[in-house]
Amino acid sequence: MAKSKEHEPGNNEISGGSTESSPEKLSETEDSCKPDILAMIEDAEPGLLEILPPENKEKLRQVLEAQLFARFHRGPLPVPEDIALYDKYIPDGADRIMAMAEREQVARIDRQGKLVSAETKQSGRGQVFGLIIGVLGIASGAVVALLGSEWVGGVISGATVVSLVTVFLTGRKRTSIEAHQKKDG
Repeated sequence: MAKSKEHEPGNNEISGGSTESSPEKLSETEDSCKPDILAMIEDAEPGLLEILPPENKEKLRQVLEAQLFARFHRGPLPVPEDIALYDKYIPDGADRIMAMAEREQVARIDRQGKLVSAETKQSGRGQVFGLIIGVLGIASGAVVALLGSEWVGGVISGATVVSLVTVFLTGRKRTSIEAHQKKDG
């Protein structure tokens, strides 16, 4: 098999398959980006593929391409080549994908805003309730002390102050750890 013959349009000797497009085959744009894996094997080891029947050559090509040319993408939108393919097969596919991504972004921003608002309200309520508990605890200790049990009043007032300071410091530390984890993650 001559090298020039391998790359001629319509030559099926290497792949053993047809050149017609089918759903199982990769799109023309993706095929043009990939080297012919069987031609690469033949160039590296001449005669190696001659022992395989043509249908097995096509299966081998498909398996090797799936293993060697897998593409991974992470993000809110497909890569531009995939968007073009969607647009080719789905009416207004690219516009629909972009509109979906924009709606999702607006919804995510809205959820984030509501979450921040809820956290702020919860924090404010916690501070108000902490103030009420602190004032009641210290006032109760003062009343008990004025009624003649100074030690008991001091313990009640002191325990209230210590518990509020502990809760405050624990909450501050937890917030600091969460902020650090968000920054690193």
